[in-house]
Amino acid sequence: MDTAARLARLTLRAHDVAALYDRIERGECCSVVGVSNIGKSALLRSLARCDLVAARFGEAAARYAPIYVDLNRMLYPSEQGLYELVLRCFREWLVDHPEAATPELSRLLDKAYADVVQPNSAFAVPLAFNRGVTAVAEAAEHRVCLLLDEFDDPLARLEGRVFLNLRALRDQFSDRLSYITATDRRLVLIRAGDDVGVEELYELFAAREHHVRPLEHGDALRFVRQIAQGANLGLPEDWLQQIVAQVGGHPGLLEAAAYRAARVSAEPGRDVAARLAALPEALTADETVRGECLKLWEDLALGERQALDELVRTGTAQLSGALQSLMRKGLLAVAPPTDGAPGLVPFAPIWSHHVAWQHEARRPSSMGVRMDVQTNEVWVDGTPAPYLTPLESRLLMMLYGHLGRPCTKEAIVEAVYGREYIPEDDPALQRLVRRLREKIEPDAANPTYLLSVRGFGYKLVNPESQS
Repeated sequence: MDTAARLARLTLRAHDVAALYDRIERGECCSVVGVSNIGKSALLRSLARCDLVAARFGEAAARYAPIYVDLNRMLYPSEQGLYELVLRCFREWLVDHPEAATPELSRLLDKAYADVVQPNSAFAVPLAFNRGVTAVAEAAEHRVCLLLDEFDDPLARLEGRVFLNLRALRDQFSDRLSYITATDRRLVLIRAGDDVGVEELYELFAAREHHVRPLEHGDALRFVRQIAQGANLGLPEDWLQQIVAQVGGHPGLLEAAAYRAARVSAEPGRDVAARLAALPEALTADETVRGECLKLWEDLALGERQALDELVRTGTAQLSGALQSLMRKGLLAVAPPTDGAPGLVPFAPIWSHHVAWQHEARRPSSMGVRMDVQTNEVWVDGTPAPYLTPLESRLLMMLYGHLGRPCTKEAIVEAVYGREYIPEDDPALQRLVRRLREKIEPDAANPTYLLSVRGFGYKLVNPESQS
């Protein structure tokens, strides 16, 4: 069995893992970039797994020391906080690898850690940190790679001399020390490279970016199957297939969709086929699913949002830097060829729906109800609406997400109250609808926007959605 096959049996994203192990083997630094909840942390943690290191490097596995550093564990966002955490991770790694923990190395590392935590002077902190790194680099033939997860905030906030020191250590131990960082955005977009120390750090990652995209179909199925089995959700294979078909390979969306699907599959009063058919609409209405889509949207630059908006509205768009950026992020996919030329589409139907929803929220119009889903601001006929309570806001967001289409009472109760519908909910729901109408209708007694659908539920309409 070849290396790729061995890795694929042990982990998701085997191609990503293999590519980054190649970087580690060559002693190169690399910047891992990916949108919110795409799986960057899981990828970096997998690189530190002993079984994967053994599968990739075989008999040479003992020479490689990928050490995972979750920068969210920094006790304080400072130079001292970063150095303390890295040395703490070195010590934890030695506990897990006793064969590398010689008495002398343990002594030197313990002393360096103590001097960073309780320094005699400000100069003692970087000096002690450098002693600790030197001890690890010189103690054995390990090729150490620091897997610096959640690097965004430290890069933006720490002083440039911290990064200058990291660069100096890399230069000193170029054959034994490298860095892999994980961030939501490219490094140069987080902080300009003209600060002292930052430019020197960026030089280590020049032309060495690795973009983490949504999971491929097989991995996505495998992931959602693990979620369903681990949480005992009881979802059959055709439901898992439908989840992947609707939300693609984004891990955050897959997890949220799996839990919503479990609730839909357990709804009384409908047969299994009807429940499965209702799943796409239930996913578009789910607050957690929409929250994941909103995180993706908020991560995008203005030009990327505009390019996506044009693509979803028209079905075509000129290939631009913004579209190329979206393709690198995996938020656009290549569609099957039409008229001999392949096109671009959003990576999943749920994402396409969200982009269209964002456009509708911002489309200028003098009449109707408009809602900014990022700020929850509401306009009626071009005038700001009165303050909405959280329940009123959730109800309007649910209906606005299905503008022109009726929503069942069951789906509304699930979205607004976060639980399954029971008949006793009808009076409370009617009161909530009445209160919302009083705030968004010109005449609440004769509603024109928030309409009742007899025997079904409610729907929100605007003038153009009725045409």
